[in-house]
Amino acid sequence: MLMTPVQPATIDVAGIIEDQQPGRILWRLVLICWSVTFFDGFDTNAIAFAAPYLAKAYSFDKSELAKVFAAGGFGTLFGGFLFGALGDHIGRRRAVIAATLTFAILTLLLALSTQYWELLVVRALNGIALGGALPIIWALGVEYVPTRYRATAVTLIMLGYGIGVAAAGPVSVALLPRFGWQAIFVFGGVASVLATAVLWVFLPESLRYLAAVGADSARLARVVELPGRCRRPGRPRRVVRHRLQRGRPERSRVVPQPAGRPSGDDRGR
Repeated sequence: MLMTPVQPATIDVAGIIEDQQPGRILWRLVLICWSVTFFDGFDTNAIAFAAPYLAKAYSFDKSELAKVFAAGGFGTLFGGFLFGALGDHIGRRRAVIAATLTFAILTLLLALSTQYWELLVVRALNGIALGGALPIIWALGVEYVPTRYRATAVTLIMLGYGIGVAAAGPVSVALLPRFGWQAIFVFGGVASVLATAVLWVFLPESLRYLAAVGADSARLARVVELPGRCRRPGRPRRVVRHRLQRGRPERSRVVPQPAGRPSGDDRGR
């Protein structure tokens, strides 16, 4: 008896994202993005509380400290463009991880800086990384959120920055009198390194990026995590093939996947 081959279904990936309800995966993603903005804000503002100790320890005058602050702001202007372009080449996920790890390392280097020019250069480079992390983590996080919850998600993610800026104050009060000005940068740098590890484990890749670079359908399926309705009893396992037309996502074709094929990493790497 001849078996009629099962025709692959066509599934709208954007529709699947829009139909989902807030759940563990969605809120985990928002929390991950929040942690990046939090430490971005913390590391940005930490130097403001270390400045009086720096001025006392190295006899920096107000104009020199003002230039150190300005160097960070100047670097921030270019960070979004640099890491945005980097994300187009290596992926949003890798760009976010690179930006977070970079500002973590540079924050630690601030603790080792003893010369004025060292503070100036490291602060400028740190500003580039700090400015680059915010727009891409915001864009990547929002991509997975249904439109009806997007405003809430954006608010929660960006609240992390303000809370991080504010948290630098009490943490500085607790650490600086006891351990010196370096302590605030060590704390911020180590915490940011830990946040980078969380990103590496849990942060998914952008679906739009994967589609644009022609990622295989299995990789897209693992990232989008199709709901159970896309698999029916008695039908072969299916995976997603996502297509773009004129820069906008079309419908995503679901094609059979050979049995026994390993599922691989589900984080889109």
